[in-house]
Amino acid sequence: MKVLYFVHDLYDAAVKKRVLMLQAGGADVVLVGFYRSSVAPTHIGSAKVIPLARTYDASFLHRLKSVFYALFFSSHYMPYTYDADVIICRNLEMLMLGRKVKRKLKAIPLVYESLDIHRLLLGTGRLNNILRLVERWAVKKSSLLITSSPGFIKNYFKKINKVNKPILLLENKFFDTEMSVATTKPTKKRQPDQDSYVIGWFGAIRCCKSLALLSAITHKLEGKVRVVIRGRPAYTEFEDFLGSIEREPYIEFQGEYEFPTDLAEIYSEVDFCWAIDFFEEGGNSEWLLPNRIYEGGTFNSVPIFIKDTEIANKLERLNIGVGCHRNNLNLGLDLFFNTLDHSQYESLAKKSQQVPTGCWRVDKPQCEKLVRFLGELGIDDSNLLDGVYEL
Repeated sequence: MKVLYFVHDLYDAAVKKRVLMLQAGGADVVLVGFYRSSVAPTHIGSAKVIPLARTYDASFLHRLKSVFYALFFSSHYMPYTYDADVIICRNLEMLMLGRKVKRKLKAIPLVYESLDIHRLLLGTGRLNNILRLVERWAVKKSSLLITSSPGFIKNYFKKINKVNKPILLLENKFFDTEMSVATTKPTKKRQPDQDSYVIGWFGAIRCCKSLALLSAITHKLEGKVRVVIRGRPAYTEFEDFLGSIEREPYIEFQGEYEFPTDLAEIYSEVDFCWAIDFFEEGGNSEWLLPNRIYEGGTFNSVPIFIKDTEIANKLERLNIGVGCHRNNLNLGLDLFFNTLDHSQYESLAKKSQQVPTGCWRVDKPQCEKLVRFLGELGIDDSNLLDGVYEL
């Protein structure tokens, strides 16, 4: 089966993971997308890449212009679409391009993949309402919606924008295409006199409130807690990310990492996984299940999270991690780390280690099931009843 995959950013780690999953399931993938770097990649896995144009973080109008340009000048990617069996479109802007292809290739299912609810889709302003109307209109010709969290389904797609389509819940679980990465990390045997605990904040680094909170906590605890940051910072979300880090005595930014090969190493160096996000407070950050909880779970790091969020719903069911109340985060974390001792940490780490790997990982049979599921879609949603499906 050939999958035509329209993506918003060819360098997005979640895009790479989805491509690898589809390929492991037996699909041939062709990518069409924008890129947020100076040069577009030529391949992702073995998938051919058709680059559109460079776009930039926090530049909505520029991205909108780029999408319109791609809509009207499609000759360089349209020839690669004619033998596709299914179109998947990551995010709303790419769904617009997918709809154009579907108009030419009527007998092909269209899938909308939405793994975040952008802040512009929320709120009561005129632009917010227009974008939600556009989304409802664009989804009408799709056969399926793929999303990554029950929070998105119940709080947005069913409650706010009332999308009446079959939904595939496909969580952001860890996937290693060759299953070659060692995915168990022994419970840390900390020495009683070890002087600090290390929090790892990995992945998409875009929450300036988290950085401020970690700065305050590490200063107050005077080195009992250190923070290691790895990943791709959204520099536009910070006033001066690199300068701020340089001024922090207990926080270190160690750059990007290679997915999935570097994960075992970077998680082996930390005690806790920072699973707190304020990036789109009141919406996306309360509803999402981010990649880092699955990666941290795979490598047995103890998650730190906020109560009364979708992350909390998942982690509390598993009885793992450190949950904090939103209204006294500073005080709660200060008290927790000031009273944490060697045996208490060992107990927390052991609980994380005992969670079944299936909670965190996707395997090759599930990838094959995903490809079969996509292959059985009808031209519209006639092959599926409205409802939520899981692999």
